[in-house]
Amino acid sequence: MLGRENDREIRHVPEEIQGRIVDFALADNHVGAVLDNGDVVVWGTLGSVLFQVPDEIQGRATGIGAGRNHFTVLLSDGSVASWGDNINGRTNAPRLNNAVAVFVDGDHNYAMLEDGSITTWGLRGFIFGTDASGRCVWTRLWHGGRYSLLIGMIAVLVQGTIGLLFGGFSGYFGGKVDMFFMRLAEIVGSLPFLPIAVILQFRYRHTFALRPIAGMVFLMFVLGVLTWPGLMRMVRAQVMQSRDSEYVLAARALGVKQLKLIFRHIMPNVASVAIVMLTLALASSMLTETGLSFIGFGVSEPTPTWGNMLTGANNSIVLREQWWRVLFPAVALVTVAISINLVGDGLREATDPRAQGR
Repeated sequence: MLGRENDREIRHVPEEIQGRIVDFALADNHVGAVLDNGDVVVWGTLGSVLFQVPDEIQGRATGIGAGRNHFTVLLSDGSVASWGDNINGRTNAPRLNNAVAVFVDGDHNYAMLEDGSITTWGLRGFIFGTDASGRCVWTRLWHGGRYSLLIGMIAVLVQGTIGLLFGGFSGYFGGKVDMFFMRLAEIVGSLPFLPIAVILQFRYRHTFALRPIAGMVFLMFVLGVLTWPGLMRMVRAQVMQSRDSEYVLAARALGVKQLKLIFRHIMPNVASVAIVMLTLALASSMLTETGLSFIGFGVSEPTPTWGNMLTGANNSIVLREQWWRVLFPAVALVTVAISINLVGDGLREATDPRAQGR
């Protein structure tokens, strides 16, 4: 009997095994039971590796334990066997012949031997420790980095799109168009981001309650909308310098349309400088997200970001007794921010002819 895939709910115990169960255990979405003849039966969510009960243990099982998506059974000859997802070595059962009981929890397996000693296998520990809820800091660090970078890139994309468009139009057309965009940039540049972000997050926190990351994406969109004036002024100055160049005058003489002239001939020469500024803005956006999450107005738990992983950094007990919860996210954030700044400096030197002695 290799398992039972007919019942999707673990509460639906197969009728044919009622009255024959001598031991059972519950995994995340499955139940495993040992019958009076030594067979093992599994039921629960369909399509799981847990239904692949090894043939060699059928008729020999005397006890069973369940962990995180894996089962471990005690056999009649004192040996043990495990199957399921072999993450963190959960199913790497040792060869034994004197086990008298098995105990399983999470990623850990324990077998008690006849002499009273215990043999273990499975998770050996967490490379970066665990947080206050017992979650792996290493795993959350990787997932948190993905969200932190994504959030920073959203702000940079919004800032770059608006800054390049407005700066290009303002610098090329000049006159009233330039006056309008410059006054608009001054108004937007005078708006403080942090109070606006806190107010918006407080106002719409219930709207994004079911999707924690959506609220921060919205705030990063607002950050991009409020931080484009600096990029716009730089692009405007570069376009004003380029619009009277010989290649632009030649394109005008050939009858090239204005929009094509801006985006096909002028903007590619300005893009290298803008890329440098946007690269530096990415690190700044990540730090902004970290600050908002740190004070409780960013991405909320359980979704990880480097910001909300640092929430306990203002607690002296955490800093003294659980320093790894603060150290590793802080090192990751500082390392990435410095790396991005170094990339920005490298791009600036690579695109500046004067830096190359030309």
